[in-house]
Amino acid sequence: AMVQSADIVTLRGHLAEEDRALRDGDRSAAIRLSGDFHLRIAAIPKQEVLAAFLRELISRSALVIALYGRTGASQCGTHDHADLVDALLARDGERAARLMAEHLSHVEGDLDLQIAVQPGVDLRTVLRG
Repeated sequence: AMVQSADIVTLRGHLAEEDRALRDGDRSAAIRLSGDFHLRIAAIPKQEVLAAFLRELISRSALVIALYGRTGASQCGTHDHADLVDALLARDGERAARLMAEHLSHVEGDLDLQIAVQPGVDLRTVLRG
């Protein structure tokens, strides 16, 4: 399915919220908003089965990031998201796919599964919605 102008406007508005949470140092909200961003991307093709699968995957990922992420929402996270929106706007599917793969690598690289659970995260906030 094609990305519509309204999709881009929605995604850009969402990125502004993510930026605000990071600036305010609200790690729990930043992680939740980051997960929500992925859900909004997943909803664009209007494929319910894919969207349902991704909802499940993203909620589990948000929990893992909240518990084991070294920097929480990875520091490059919102830049990655903004770059992805730009690729979608340009209808550059190849670049969007490459950026998504790089983004997942960044997030994975930020996890430290050897450490104890990170303090300072309100799991109710992360999992809300």
